[in-house]
Amino acid sequence: MFQPVYESSSTENDRRIATDIARQLIAETCGDLRVADKIRHCVRVVRGDHAGDIPVVRHPDGYAYTTGLQTCSSVWSCPACSYKIRKKRALEVAAAIAVHKANGGDILYLTLTVSHQQGEALDDLWSIVQDGFAYCREGAKWTRF
Repeated sequence: MFQPVYESSSTENDRRIATDIARQLIAETCGDLRVADKIRHCVRVVRGDHAGDIPVVRHPDGYAYTTGLQTCSSVWSCPACSYKIRKKRALEVAAAIAVHKANGGDILYLTLTVSHQQGEALDDLWSIVQDGFAYCREGAKWTRF
């Protein structure tokens, strides 16, 4: 089994170790999910194009990581892949915001939440939210917005 090499700060090591543990727990408990096999093999099985050779790369910040291992690319189920994907998306959004602001634009960020209870069918709730949002977008004020 792959054992990660840690040479960075204690808090960074703790985060990496917690990520490894969380990924293992998710893979062990989600055997019936479609992505379970992908998660189970994530950063643990060598990709076919590397045929057993797993290079270790040393990062300038002091930690080491491997290349040539399978990843699951699941932003929702895998802590390791989620971190990488969210970091990349954050950089993409920051770049888009910078370009927009440089062209004289403003940024508006809106988060809408809906109260719901455990056991409530989320499909029904989602349909209600979609209908409500469609209704909001029908008016002239939305067009002007």
